[in-house]
Amino acid sequence: MQESSETSAAPKPNPDLARVYEELVRLSTRVSAFDVRSLENTDESSQARALATCKALAEDTLQLLAELVVLLPDDEALPDDEVLPDDEASNGEVSIGEASEQLAREPASELEQLQQVTYLARMEIQRVLLRWLSGGTVAPEFLVHQGCSLYRKVWRGVCVVEEALARARGTSSTLEQMGSRAAALRVRRIYAWFRRSINTDIRARKDNIQRLLRTVGTRIATLVGKDEYAELRPDDRVLFVRLQKRILAWLSSERPTFEEGRRIWEDCRAMADILRQVNLRAELIAHDAALARALNDELATLDEGERVSGELLERLLSLEGLDDELDKYLAKREAPPRMTVERVLGRADAAARSRGM
Repeated sequence: MQESSETSAAPKPNPDLARVYEELVRLSTRVSAFDVRSLENTDESSQARALATCKALAEDTLQLLAELVVLLPDDEALPDDEVLPDDEASNGEVSIGEASEQLAREPASELEQLQQVTYLARMEIQRVLLRWLSGGTVAPEFLVHQGCSLYRKVWRGVCVVEEALARARGTSSTLEQMGSRAAALRVRRIYAWFRRSINTDIRARKDNIQRLLRTVGTRIATLVGKDEYAELRPDDRVLFVRLQKRILAWLSSERPTFEEGRRIWEDCRAMADILRQVNLRAELIAHDAALARALNDELATLDEGERVSGELLERLLSLEGLDDELDKYLAKREAPPRMTVERVLGRADAAARSRGM
């Protein structure tokens, strides 16, 4: 029986979509070149220039997405409002990546997917930009948060629309490794590195408090210098900046008190726990469950006491940051016991099923 042309034919070349795609790729180069750390500059004039650049990138992105919408069929289904989490319910940091993950699990044509993610990206950028422009005079820290949030929306929006547009054109994505899921994996890995480096199991004492806080301050400074810093959520960056300021103030004080140092250390430990919430992101839950299901049969061929090594171990490395016990092996690239892996993967699969994934 011959397949219908509707299902077997490749996407027809569309010169207008090709033009927008090329412009989107050029825009992505400008967006990726922006250093989000410039928004945290203490020099007011430098910070103002960074904020202006961020705003210009958002406006250029909105204009290009508006051009793309005009080229799409107007009878394609738009996503329901409930697809996108409420802004207040998510502390103002809604993930277009999470929404696109949900949309990807629903039956839709490539053009429908493209229109949906374009709609969501535009709505999210407009929402943050409007909140920023209508906020009036605000505290510098809040202004930095808004700028970082806007940049994040722009970058995520560009990535998910580029991927969807590439699929609709029948071509490979050039930004796939910069997309929401890949970025979430990198952030989870860097958070695991941060938690390991400060050893939150240690209790503060008068003879170790200075060393403990100096280590955290050094690790935060190292984190800020890493490429992954630009991919952190604005709320997390604010936590790091506030904590570093408190640590530096305590270390530079002429008479630092142990009680204040102990409180800062307890806040460091609490923040390390907060960073584990990265595992609640839909992109990571979907990734972990897919890996669990893909490895299930291969793990079953191993003896109960056998360790997971070779190619299987390489595939497990993307789980770094998910489980502390498994991380002890993955951080050193050592082969973990089969039972440890099965426990972690079983939990990952159950978490996804509880969300209907």
